[in-house]
Amino acid sequence: MKDADFVTTQFRVGLLDARVKDERIPLSHGILGQETNGAGGMLKAFRTIPIIGQIIEDMKVQCPDAWLINFTNPAGMVTEAAIKQFGWKRTIGLCNVPITHCMDIAGQLDVEQEDLFYQFAGINHFHWHKVWDRQGKELTAKVIDLLYKKSDDGLESALKNIHDANYHIEQIQDLAILPCGYHRYYYSEDEMLQHSIEEFKAGATRAQVVKKTEQQLFELYKDPALDYKPEELTQRGGTYYSDAACEVIASIYNDKQTVMVGFYPK
Repeated sequence: MKDADFVTTQFRVGLLDARVKDERIPLSHGILGQETNGAGGMLKAFRTIPIIGQIIEDMKVQCPDAWLINFTNPAGMVTEAAIKQFGWKRTIGLCNVPITHCMDIAGQLDVEQEDLFYQFAGINHFHWHKVWDRQGKELTAKVIDLLYKKSDDGLESALKNIHDANYHIEQIQDLAILPCGYHRYYYSEDEMLQHSIEEFKAGATRAQVVKKTEQQLFELYKDPALDYKPEELTQRGGTYYSDAACEVIASIYNDKQTVMVGFYPK
């Protein structure tokens, strides 16, 4: 790490066994345990923020001019702590959620991503976005209509790890702005909590599902002849993290002036 230009961080203190506790302990008391928007996120932050502080202390000695690119959840709190608590101003928090939404919108409109321009507001897992074409015509209302299905699915989530609780389409149309999938934990709080409690009772919280999926992946990875992307990897989540990391590093290093969505608390 000495004299590095960039340091990327994506770690889980206590591994998935800790995440299982983060989610299940709050749910046992009827409280949302989700690891970024619920009480589980705060529990994870208590373990994680001290470690990001230790990493920054090492960076001060080994690579004092480096950028810190953070993916570690809860990304908003970890990034804010790196900047405000530990004073590392060259910190950018990234997530795959904006990329996923941008790809989904391009698919809905049947255009290339490069043909669209987005504006985002908010913080990780609590952001909104609007979209325009390259001629400056706003397409947000059209996208809302395309994404909204007149069925029990409501405004469908591009994020497969989030229960598709109904959004009130009139609310979204009135806001005239697209919510990220995680807004369901705020706009449909009761339904999301009830669904999480049902998963808890069935022994199928997100952490437990991910742990089982990872075990299946590790078994597949034992095969040196594996030459395809396992379906379990998509189920695991975290797709496009590497795209986000590599692009932001390339953009800074080469001054590409790429438009990207990052989290930089003021």
